[in-house]
Amino acid sequence: MRTPAWWIGFELLRAGLAQAEEGGATPPPSPSALASPSATPEGPLTEEERRKLRMEFRSALRSAERAFEHQERSALREFQTAQSAEGKQWKEKERLARRKYFEKHPTGPEQRKYVLGFVERKKEFDASLVFKLQAEKKSWRDKREAHREKLKERLNRFIKELDSGQRPSRDLWENLQF
Repeated sequence: MRTPAWWIGFELLRAGLAQAEEGGATPPPSPSALASPSATPEGPLTEEERRKLRMEFRSALRSAERAFEHQERSALREFQTAQSAEGKQWKEKERLARRKYFEKHPTGPEQRKYVLGFVERKKEFDASLVFKLQAEKKSWRDKREAHREKLKERLNRFIKELDSGQRPSRDLWENLQF
C-alpha cells in the first residue's frame, strides 16, 4: 500500500521536532524509508506495474527534494537567528565602549571623532554579516544543485531499468537523502 504524501510530510515534521527537542544536529530520516516500492512478485513487469512503480519512485524523489528544501530553509533561518544575536552582542559591546569613552572625553570634537569611527565600524560589521549570509546561501545553492543532479541520475537509472523490462534495484529506493 502506498503511503500518502501528507503522511510522509507529517512523519518528517515529527522527526524534526523530536530532533530539535533532543538538540541533535542529524538530518531527519529519509523519506525513502517511508516510501518504498510495493512488495510484488518477481518476474516480468506489466505496463501497469511499470507505470505504478514510476509514479511511486517520482513521488519518493519529490519527497526527498521537499525534505532537502525544508532542511535548507531551517538552516538558513537558524543562521539568520545567529546573525541577529551576533548583531545584538556587537551593539551592546559598542554601547558600553561608547559610554566609557564619552565619560573620559566630555568635549564635542572628541565625541564626534568617536561617532564617525563608530559609523565606519558599523558599516564594516554590517557588510561582514551580508557577506557571511551570501556565502551561506551560495553554499546551500551548490548543495541543492548537487542533490538535484543525484536525484536526476537516480531517476534516469530507474527509468532505464524499467524500460529494459527489469524490476529496478532496491538500492535506488534506499537512502534517498542528501
